[in-house]
Amino acid sequence: MDRLKKPIIQSVIFVNEPSKCTIAFMAKKSSQIGKNLQNNPYLTLTLDETHLKDPLQHEGIMIETTTRSSKSQSEIQQCYDDLQKKYGIDITTKILGMEIITDYIKIQATPTKIIHWEGPFYRKFVCTSKKV
Repeated sequence: MDRLKKPIIQSVIFVNEPSKCTIAFMAKKSSQIGKNLQNNPYLTLTLDETHLKDPLQHEGIMIETTTRSSKSQSEIQQCYDDLQKKYGIDITTKILGMEIITDYIKIQATPTKIIHWEGPFYRKFVCTSKKV
């Protein structure tokens, strides 16, 4: 949240970490989200596909998480490499740039609640992958 207690909305590229129930992404140390997550570990991620004409076809997922921030150069580099494998070098570099070790932190988000909706139907999930 910002200083006015309003949610901060930011697009991120992320990876699901293998064999773990976590999502990892990068945030600039100096960004609002980077500063906030270093001080407050709670984060909600939402992906939504809104149907323009029929609300019964809306679909989405909300994931409430607790996060862990890391300034470890090896963890940041591993996350960057994983992002490049998923999105490609050109896209990752265009979005994050080249100075990832000095400018970014790695955020590791572990779900505490997962809700999926499709039209008017909601369903709660629990991650069954190995925990960290």
